Amino acid sequence: RTALTIALGCLFVTIVLSILTARTRPSLCLYLSAIIGISMYNVVVHYAPVLKTLYTGAVTSIPFVFIAVNLSHRDTFFLFPIAVGLFITGREIWMDVHDLKGDKRLGLKTLPLLIGESRCNILGGIFQVMSGALLLALAAGYGSLAGIGVAVLILLADIALYSAWLLGATSWRRALIYGGC
Repeated sequence: RTALTIALGCLFVTIVLSILTARTRPSLCLYLSAIIGISMYNVVVHYAPVLKTLYTGAVTSIPFVFIAVNLSHRDTFFLFPIAVGLFITGREIWMDVHDLKGDKRLGLKTLPLLIGESRCNILGGIFQVMSGALLLALAAGYGSLAGIGVAVLILLADIALYSAWLLGATSWRRALIYGGC
């Protein structure tokens, strides 16, 4: 009960601060979208677990949409939040593959349980490689050699990650999705 009271208090303060600090209506919408998105995560997991991967990717990209809206970037900068969303969606698909047995035990109908583990292995990698390709397109659009170099490295890292996922043992997969051993 105490934890719920503290959480609701923090939520209230966050909403009030968002209203007070937002300089524009789009900024306020993005603030509130992030707050609602984070607050509703467990509801999505419970009632629509198959959508959890896309939902997480979308919510994670909101801060980058905020940057694109509020800073003076070219319209092509909107490729960046899309790339972030794709990468996170791919990672979330792989996390569901990794958690397949637990999700099945809990009765969650996640994507790997609906379309199969092998399809999700491929789909997660495709999302991540598409993310790197979008970053390369963004960097090329800006004409920055340094940006193109970094984007090429990210794309190669995405391809290496995908290859390691497909070829790796199950024990490697935990390290790939959680970033450690």
